[in-house]
Amino acid sequence: MIATGKSDHCVLLHRRPYSDSRWLVDYLTVHHGRVSGIQRQVASHRHGLELFTEYHISWRGKSQLVTITRCDLERSFRVGGRKLYLGLYMNELIVRTTRPEEEVEGLYEAYVQSIESIGSEDSDVEPILRDFERALLRGLGYEIVFDYELAEGRRVEPELHYQFVPDGGFQRVESYVDGRIQGASLLAIASNDYDLPRTRQVAKSVLRTALQHRVGNQPIISRSLFGAQHSQNTAAPALS
Repeated sequence: MIATGKSDHCVLLHRRPYSDSRWLVDYLTVHHGRVSGIQRQVASHRHGLELFTEYHISWRGKSQLVTITRCDLERSFRVGGRKLYLGLYMNELIVRTTRPEEEVEGLYEAYVQSIESIGSEDSDVEPILRDFERALLRGLGYEIVFDYELAEGRRVEPELHYQFVPDGGFQRVESYVDGRIQGASLLAIASNDYDLPRTRQVAKSVLRTALQHRVGNQPIISRSLFGAQHSQNTAAPALS
């Protein structure tokens, strides 16, 4: 349970009205994982609570829905335009895959680094998203090892073919099997080399499978929102 009288640096992931003067909120904190709570609107927050913004909060309570007692603005990240959907996607993944009170090692740092990188005008967002997705899975204890067959302990060979099994990693298959993945693509992902379009597609497909396995059957809403935007602008970056 979350202890009483806690405080931490955090970033706002999600908020929705709870009453005329209160919000239901989710924060990702540095040391306490995701904190879900009820927060009163404060007059000093002229535009309300903002996503992609760092705060310093205090809270009390031992349930999974605590009471936020203080909230001080620290800094805002520049996430706008089409890239807004990428940020919303990251936020939703965290809310959907983590539990209140659960500290996920390295997640806060990975999130802030990704948001800062996405905000750069010339950023190549696909590798940024893939790195974040891998960091999230790793922190949750489901790291994907792209360059080894986990069951057999054999290194992936570039000329051979493999298939991905959630919770089981990669296993060698014959070249005629549907959905096969060439080893060369897996080795490129393991080296963070996303130069080839095929490598990007494999990374997106594998990570989508792994994450969907974590969130269950319900669709990821932000992905659908992005799809609608993407249909209007084919130059938009690709979500997982």
